[in-house]
Amino acid sequence: MPFLPINAIAIGARGGRRGGGASVLSQALMTKILFFWTDSFSGDNLLSDIGSSEIITTGKDFSTTYIPADSVATFRIPVEFAAADTDSLWTLAGVPKEVSVTDLVAYDYASTFVKYDGEAPHHVRAIAILKAGEGLTSTDRDELTEYFQLYYLYFDEWNDLGYGKENRE
Repeated sequence: MPFLPINAIAIGARGGRRGGGASVLSQALMTKILFFWTDSFSGDNLLSDIGSSEIITTGKDFSTTYIPADSVATFRIPVEFAAADTDSLWTLAGVPKEVSVTDLVAYDYASTFVKYDGEAPHHVRAIAILKAGEGLTSTDRDELTEYFQLYYLYFDEWNDLGYGKENRE
């Protein structure tokens, strides 16, 4: 059985490389995360697993606990998250904008991490947004790679913990 850190926080029952049980992110990494969604909703909005923040959902057209690849729904961060969006995924000139499922899986973002299926259709399973100004250690990058099933070269260098993604190859 793989080693799990004592200071880990369980984040739902998800498959992954830790034996198919509960996947974990360390407390150290969780303190760097502003928003973390795995499958909870508040009405139609994505509800963070930490705190009570929400990503606003417009046109929600699904009843699953994941976001289907063919959903036409759009997502918008609260204005107080704007400073954390170093990728300009969620904002245009610092103002929150509507983001589609296609946008979420289109690129490898530095401040937003999206867990999605490696083969089409690319259903979205989890989203995390780093707090503004947070840096990542190599251990953080490994944890994110494992949990979010990130592409082998997500951080611009090979990571043996990475996954194949047909939209990245």
